[in-house]
Amino acid sequence: PCGVSVDLAGELARALEAELELVVFDAAGKSVEAVAAEQADFGFFAIDPVRGQQIAFTAPYVLIEGYYLVKNDSPLKTNDEVDRTEHRVVVGKGSA
Repeated sequence: PCGVSVDLAGELARALEAELELVVFDAAGKSVEAVAAEQADFGFFAIDPVRGQQIAFTAPYVLIEGYYLVKNDSPLKTNDEVDRTEHRVVVGKGSA
């Protein structure tokens, strides 16, 4: 494993003078479940109200700008136009 989350976990372990044991999951939802079930002490997740029912979040450590993929002839041109009841948004299972 590598990347920002792994680097942050390593720095937290050093600051706490604790041994770091990484547990890798193939989906964020599974990671959230592991933290909620106390099978892992912490993780790095998108803040989500549903996930927040099971775990507590700190302030964000990074802000990620997301985008939507639409058909070429779509009338939607900005993110603000998407969040309306008449639109259907599809995401991967377990996505925030």
